[in-house]
Amino acid sequence: MKPSPDIEKLIRESLASFERGDFSVVGKMTSKQPGVVSIGTAAEEYERGFDRIVGQLRSEMDATPRLHFRISEIHAFEHGDVGWADGIGSFESDGKTVETRSTAVYLRESGEWKGVQSHVSIGVPNERMFDPLFQRQTSKT
Repeated sequence: MKPSPDIEKLIRESLASFERGDFSVVGKMTSKQPGVVSIGTAAEEYERGFDRIVGQLRSEMDATPRLHFRISEIHAFEHGDVGWADGIGSFESDGKTVETRSTAVYLRESGEWKGVQSHVSIGVPNERMFDPLFQRQTSKT
């Protein structure tokens, strides 16, 4: 296992492309292999498959106010044709900021790193995890 400047660069370039509103980069950096998955911060942001991932990101970005993505820390590694990264950053919009954490897994396909898994989350203190906002109603049987 060794640090991966290539994966770090890929992440920084993808965030810059989102800032520009250039979604073509998502298609270029996402694997078309079965099993790819993207999990975002909203409850409905759980997509499997290339077409669904790209479509969900495009529709979300078209429908929501312009978000700015900031990354303050990236730790990227690779081993053979598998790479991964974790990071700390934030979403910013209209003068508000929320801290995020993220992970991603990459597979080298034809010499290029392609994303096969991504996950972005917003930390919630343990004492707040059962707040009504986060609860799903379950039936009692």
